[in-house]
Amino acid sequence: MKGIKPGKIAIAILLFVASCYALVNGQQTLSPLPWSELSPGPYGVGYKVIYGLDRSRTWRVTRPYNKEFAPDLDGRPVRVSVWYPAVIRPASSPMRISDYIHPSGPINFAEPNAFLERRDRRVMAEMAPSQQFASMLATPMNAYAMAQPAPGRFPLVLYSGGVNSYTLSNGILAELLASHGYIVATVPSLGPSNQQPEQTFTPAEVEASVRDLEFAWQLLRDQTDVDNSRLAIFGHSLGGTIAMILAMRNSNVSAVIGLDGTYGFTEGSTSLTNHFGYSPQTMRAAVLDLRRAGATLNLNGVEAFHHSDRYFITLPNVLHGDFTTFVVVARAFHLSPPANPPSGWSRETGYQGFRQTCRIVNEFLDAKLKENSKGVDLRTNMDQVVGATFKHDPALPSPPSSSDFAALINDKGFDAVIQIVDRFRRDEPGESVIDERAMNSLGYSLVGEHRFGEGIGVLRLVAYVYPDSANAEDSLGDAYLAGGQSEKARAAYQKALELASTDPRFDLETKKSFARDERTKIEQLKP
Repeated sequence: MKGIKPGKIAIAILLFVASCYALVNGQQTLSPLPWSELSPGPYGVGYKVIYGLDRSRTWRVTRPYNKEFAPDLDGRPVRVSVWYPAVIRPASSPMRISDYIHPSGPINFAEPNAFLERRDRRVMAEMAPSQQFASMLATPMNAYAMAQPAPGRFPLVLYSGGVNSYTLSNGILAELLASHGYIVATVPSLGPSNQQPEQTFTPAEVEASVRDLEFAWQLLRDQTDVDNSRLAIFGHSLGGTIAMILAMRNSNVSAVIGLDGTYGFTEGSTSLTNHFGYSPQTMRAAVLDLRRAGATLNLNGVEAFHHSDRYFITLPNVLHGDFTTFVVVARAFHLSPPANPPSGWSRETGYQGFRQTCRIVNEFLDAKLKENSKGVDLRTNMDQVVGATFKHDPALPSPPSSSDFAALINDKGFDAVIQIVDRFRRDEPGESVIDERAMNSLGYSLVGEHRFGEGIGVLRLVAYVYPDSANAEDSLGDAYLAGGQSEKARAAYQKALELASTDPRFDLETKKSFARDERTKIEQLKP
């Protein structure tokens, strides 16, 4: 197989669909994995691998020790596993676990594929007794390689297994969702370079995993069977944090799910809230937080998504790994339980928790992506699960954007907009109705376009909402001055000077320099 030649576009993308799995004739071997118990849907399940090179990033070391510079002409390798609704030919043979962990690919992917296979084998070896490892690898799954896609366009669901995720982290759930009419894709992310192919649990690696999923979305959105208008993301463990971050910054996302997500644990909550992209006011996707009962939690990070429909569910007698493929395989091959398991837990309770997870995730996605009424009944269904808890926090109405406020001021007048702001502040206490920086920037832009009335109106609104902000008054003074209203400009500068000494946004040196500048402006405007 020939290597991939660099493309001519800024971000070159290679779609190499793995075709190494021959569909041979023969009857499907009976699998010890309990497919029928998971309530599969009406579709067959196809599977393919898409290989992409993200040339906006590098992966191969370009300055190795004691060697000359050699540019990375390929970029970061991103391997995307895709499960999709399919039409299965009669007498086709299903994939086995070993097929998932040993895919073929272009020569450029030989090194990352070899590393990912070692990772997959290492993780899968923990799911069965050592003497049954070979039998486990030979176990049939429920997807068929390169099967014919079912007709139609289907919602896309991206999945993150977290840092150092393995291919089958939630492969069984992915197969199940595909049988119900979803396209599911995941990326087992690599480390920062070919010399460090493992990821570390750092903010930089979290961001790399987010970008890998974003790149996968870019690759997949042009597939003929993908419905670009319906997108969801889910993740397990640190993958839950990755899913939340991606959903915050991609407004196409309609639903996001965390499975025992790190962001909700007391010791892991900062993985979300300390991320540079954390902006809860921007989240609009419906949120499902599904996790084990009994853990020490800090859910402030997701509870702050006030403009999202939020569901919080806990399941009893499950462990962290019971939200993944692990529990299904471990149960099927009678893996010994961990040392000192919590009271009430068994491999069977963990498996039942996984079954509930499959049902809840499917129903939630049906409700949010397919507008299927059965998903709305999550509370009723959870009432039937002994020991489970359920909480629903409906989304609060979203306030107008900065540009919306500017248009409202222009159309309805300043006083009418003040009434809208006051209503939001009354109904949603503590919420930031207006982004001070965004509105301030918009005001200056309008003034720069000589739209003085609109710019002044926007900056008046900023000063009204942030009455302790010296900068807001200073900006309003600049707008008045540009619009030829010198007296009002001087009054605004005078107020800014008075506020500077107590403005909590300023440190001591900033207060001094700001006050000096305001005095100069006031002096220049004296009659």
